[in-house]
Amino acid sequence: MPETRERILKVIASYNFKANVYAQGIVHKSTHTIGVAISYDVEYIFTNQYFMETLEGIVEQARKHDYHILLIYCHDLMEALDAFQEQRIDGILLLGPTVNHRDSAVRLVESSAPMVVIGSIPECEEGVFVETDDYNGTCAAMDYLFSCGHRQIAYIPTPGAFVSTVKRITAYKDKMAQMGIPILPGMIQQTDSVLDPAIVENILRDVPGVTAIMVGSDYLSVSLMTVLQSFGLRVPEDISVVGFDGVPISAQITPPLTTVCQHASEKGRIAVDLLIDWMENGNRPQQSVMVKPELLVRSSVKDLNRS
Repeated sequence: MPETRERILKVIASYNFKANVYAQGIVHKSTHTIGVAISYDVEYIFTNQYFMETLEGIVEQARKHDYHILLIYCHDLMEALDAFQEQRIDGILLLGPTVNHRDSAVRLVESSAPMVVIGSIPECEEGVFVETDDYNGTCAAMDYLFSCGHRQIAYIPTPGAFVSTVKRITAYKDKMAQMGIPILPGMIQQTDSVLDPAIVENILRDVPGVTAIMVGSDYLSVSLMTVLQSFGLRVPEDISVVGFDGVPISAQITPPLTTVCQHASEKGRIAVDLLIDWMENGNRPQQSVMVKPELLVRSSVKDLNRS
């Protein structure tokens, strides 16, 4: 009745009432909310520009489709499935799973929840992935270093058991083998999320004549350049540095960093589009998306051929 409707509207206005999106979801079977499941160390995620760029792309694209984002920091990836089953979210974006999360990630893939993985899960053929061609991106960077005359090239991978880390290390080893360059003990130096200066000392001690260091992320590359400077070494005059990510800070430091751009924001946008089409139209993607990286040549590599 019109009188009843008018009274209800007055009550709503007086209490500044707003509809609860989750309660609406129970009624309408949709919350218009995407759960972004983060399974890695939260401090590393939120201090690493790669992940922040990816999240920026996710949020930007979700807004275009009038979707909300719910961040789910998981000790156990099944928490994301719980959120779906409780109708708090309509689908899941899994950001940066590691090898250690394989079993629970596979269980998520095999569940009824629409889910797109930004990254990859080892030995899992059934999932829908949006990932970077890490192998060929690393090969392109190594080829560039070779073209500039570098041969004694050390490598500092990203921390954590990411599948991408394994692919990049494999590419590094393969390219060194193709050039007939033996990988000396100490050439590959593992690190935690914060670069330990002792790692740089190890490289300088164990790799005689080292002229370049390939790094698995821009985040670590910036730290490396600071540590090298504290040792009295100049980039690129004494040591060349190449990163991987292509985040904004790589162009802002001095010298600007030569790096492999992952197009992180684009990966986030692609993942959102795939997931929303799946959720709204039932169109489970038939294949994953491999994003082609781009080598950004800047000033952190010295051309030894011109020396």
